[in-house]
Amino acid sequence: MILFSDKVIENVTFTEPLVKVLRMMDGEKPTMGYIYEGMDRGKEAIKTFYKGNESKYLPIWQIIDSRWDRQLHSQLHATGAYLNLSLFYNEGSSIQRDPEVMRGVMICIEKMFPDQDI
Repeated sequence: MILFSDKVIENVTFTEPLVKVLRMMDGEKPTMGYIYEGMDRGKEAIKTFYKGNESKYLPIWQIIDSRWDRQLHSQLHATGAYLNLSLFYNEGSSIQRDPEVMRGVMICIEKMFPDQDI
């Protein structure tokens, strides 16, 4: 039997990483270079909480991704994460190997320099 208190603990535990990202975005210092990585870390924390059980974490990831794709995700966020030196040189970060990030960087460069001669 699942207790109410167990469900409360579960909900608090998997929402905590997302609340951390929201707090970071609400702060006084610029966060564009951190939002992308923060969302990835938050999702990985949720996956870890559920011990890799896809049937439990994938529905939550789908909700996060739908909101992320509609409101926050952009090539500019990916480029900000790539240009963030504290992430780029962090051994735990895979930002420089992420194909989605690299695609965002290339799109931003093409928009800034549409002339191929430049």
